[in-house]
Amino acid sequence: MMEEIESLIEAAKRSNIKAYAAIVERFADMAYGYAYAIVGDFHLAEDAAQEAFVEAYYNLSRIKEAAAFPGWFRQIVLHRCNRLSRGKRVATMPLNEAQAVPSKEPSPHRIMENKELKDNIIKAIGSLSQPLREATTLFYINGYSHSEISEFLDVPVNTVKSRLSASRKHLKERMMHMVKQTFDEHKLPDNFARKVIEGVPRVEYFSGGKNCPESYTFPSCLSACLKSMARTMGIKKLKYTVQNGG
Repeated sequence: MMEEIESLIEAAKRSNIKAYAAIVERFADMAYGYAYAIVGDFHLAEDAAQEAFVEAYYNLSRIKEAAAFPGWFRQIVLHRCNRLSRGKRVATMPLNEAQAVPSKEPSPHRIMENKELKDNIIKAIGSLSQPLREATTLFYINGYSHSEISEFLDVPVNTVKSRLSASRKHLKERMMHMVKQTFDEHKLPDNFARKVIEGVPRVEYFSGGKNCPESYTFPSCLSACLKSMARTMGIKKLKYTVQNGG
């Protein structure tokens, strides 16, 4: 697995967007689950994960060994979680307004029962210590293996196992089958990787052609940067002229 990650990281360092998209796909649920364990809110966790991937892309040059990526990336997610927790608040709705919201569900009583059960599960997870919460969330959000969780949290595999065991003791056994169902209902959207990639400007070199200045490093880089800036400003077509001479 690490050989594949190393190959993807090296390609992403060369502005290979497809390679970085593959990295996002591989670590998306890991980042999301870890962020949720920190902030305790699914929407903020998604925001934190998305921002962390964008930040990580711009700092890939700092990665010297692929084995260091999971732990390094975890620190970026943690930083984003702390920033979002300070700067944002979860939107709420007054109870009297919530009652006026129409519902297509057939049984309000059943809805309240299910909501109460899910709320109790989320509260139970939130009552765990952070180390137990991290291991539990990562294990149930996408069925990550003990070794994958170990690499991401930078702790021994036996530590992951003991944390999961302690978590099961704290959470009632009848709740355990509902934990995974709760996380399944709050999965990342299918377009999450695309949203991340949209936040990464594509700076590309000339691929060749009649007037390709690829042999001249500065003009090539400058043209690539101008194209990226043009996309940001909504300019679809950028005209430029390459002149020979000193």
